[in-house]
Amino acid sequence: MHICALFLWNTKKVLRMKQVISLNIREKLEALEVLNYQIRSCEMCSQYLEDELAIIQPEVIVPLGQYAARAILKQSSVEFGRLQIVDGQKVYPLPHPASLLYNPSYESNTIEKYKKLKTFL
Repeated sequence: MHICALFLWNTKKVLRMKQVISLNIREKLEALEVLNYQIRSCEMCSQYLEDELAIIQPEVIVPLGQYAARAILKQSSVEFGRLQIVDGQKVYPLPHPASLLYNPSYESNTIEKYKKLKTFL
């Protein structure tokens, strides 16, 4: 029995890689430390996520953004808006809504991907 239909999961994106390019060497090292911390945080909290998913038993997991999707899919590249099966679990990765602040041209495409969520309910 599934307790909920959709489980939305997000991990905070601390740094955009575009920002790293324009920084000096010291700032780049600091920025990469922050990025590494974000990746380690996902790894350290993965057991909590697995425990939570075991309790909730969602029909579909919807990770929001690259970090969340990579953590759930255990892949380095992510195709947003395509239903995938991982260990018998449906996963529908979506771009994080904040990504539209950086790339407004993706709005119509992103909205279409979010509208597909209705098909899972």
